[in-house]
Amino acid sequence: MEVRIENLTKIFFDKKGRVEAVNDISFVVPSGKLVGLLGPSGCGKTTILYLIAGLHEADAGRIWFDYEDVTSSPIEKRGVGMVFQNYALYPHFSVRRNITFPLDNLRFPGPLDNYKKTIKEAKSKIHKLQKSIEAAQKYQESVFAIKKELEDTKKKLFSTQRAYEEAKATLVELKKTNPLKYKEIHKRRLSKQEKTAIVRKMAELVGIEKYLDRKPKELSGGEQQRVAIARALVKSPRLLLLDEPFSNLDERLRLETREEIRRIQKDMGITTIFVTHDQEEAQSISDIIVVMNQGVIQQIDSPEKIYDDPQNLFVAKFLGSPPINIFEGEIKEGKLFLNDKIFDEGKVYKKTYRGLVTKEKIVVKGMEVSLEDYLEDLEANPSKLINKTEKEIKSLRNPELETVQYEEKVVKIDRQVLIGVRPEAFMLETKKASQSQSNSKKNSADLHKIPVVVQHIQKVGQDISLVGKVQNQEQSSLKIIIPSESWSKTKRKEIVNFKVKLFYVFELSGERIK
Repeated sequence: MEVRIENLTKIFFDKKGRVEAVNDISFVVPSGKLVGLLGPSGCGKTTILYLIAGLHEADAGRIWFDYEDVTSSPIEKRGVGMVFQNYALYPHFSVRRNITFPLDNLRFPGPLDNYKKTIKEAKSKIHKLQKSIEAAQKYQESVFAIKKELEDTKKKLFSTQRAYEEAKATLVELKKTNPLKYKEIHKRRLSKQEKTAIVRKMAELVGIEKYLDRKPKELSGGEQQRVAIARALVKSPRLLLLDEPFSNLDERLRLETREEIRRIQKDMGITTIFVTHDQEEAQSISDIIVVMNQGVIQQIDSPEKIYDDPQNLFVAKFLGSPPINIFEGEIKEGKLFLNDKIFDEGKVYKKTYRGLVTKEKIVVKGMEVSLEDYLEDLEANPSKLINKTEKEIKSLRNPELETVQYEEKVVKIDRQVLIGVRPEAFMLETKKASQSQSNSKKNSADLHKIPVVVQHIQKVGQDISLVGKVQNQEQSSLKIIIPSESWSKTKRKEIVNFKVKLFYVFELSGERIK
């Protein structure tokens, strides 16, 4: 089942006033995938989980399960299984009884429920096929096969609806002529044997079949976690929600349990969303990570993409252990400098950095353009803030603009920036590397020199861990990891020159430049 979040907002009020816990967020959880909501405490990730589950009511936005709008649906109608941080097991119940408990009020689908399910699936499929036809026509692709599948689905929907009406009429007649028989077949409860079979299946899935007769206090933290997962899955939910599921476990059990949860999720193919503030957990088991801060999504991507290609400074600093190294740089004359020496070159450093705010359209000779397009023509001015209404403005290409009201902040090209380098991206410069650098422009562009003052160095397994700072930057702090073969070249040196395989450049505001 696909989960779609559209412009979701949740506002709380405390002694300090209005707090936007979730601020106009949108994202999609593909069917059968495991998505991690990652961020610091108070970023809104658990609030999102509770909104999806139905434990909180959204102030704005929509929540969709496939093509069903569940924004206002009660929690019992959403088909969600949830595991909380403290597992919430009943201490006086056995493991078996804890897992069985959700089944007590579960009723078997009635004779009409299968028809309803088929009708719902057919309507959802028709909606998807119609969207596919629209997309194919837009790109002038063939829609013959899609249209045929659409017609077949419509026929199936029609026949199912007719069968549903006939079955419904039969049940109405049965209720009049034989009430006892009607009550027996209409949404009956599960029998004891059926419950036992379901519990045994869940226990085998999570590996706790030998603990069924024990009480929760007789189990380890990891075993209690498995019981909580089995209880959440016993009603075959459409969606599994996990709220910081590993927080109460020690390091060894965390590793074991998160691997177990990933296995269970893959075996069942159930769409899963889990909340964590631990970036290592999110990276290890997620198909997709949603990074959040202060109620706003910072980035949505695969674990590899988020680590290798962070969209801003917050994401770069939040992902990585040890964390990314951040130190000062400067853009001057269209080049990036470190300690008054050229560190990197490129067109990206020649672009003007500016902040723009406008709500009105700009008309240039009868054509609508954005304010940013217009300002792209302007020369970089000294830093200033302008609020004005002009009837005619001329750019370098001399277009005449009709009335436009805007707020513009233009900053000089020359400015202070931040450079970020992952600990594993450092490498020692060797003669061989120098030769290849001179023979290849590509290599010389990839490798950039950083003089490092060594403060502490030690071997850790197959690696060398070096702590230091950028020369002439007293406030900087670096953590560098390089192969242990470099020990003899670094152990007695006070200053070591490194080159980097990959680096990032950020504005002081956190926006990524490169």
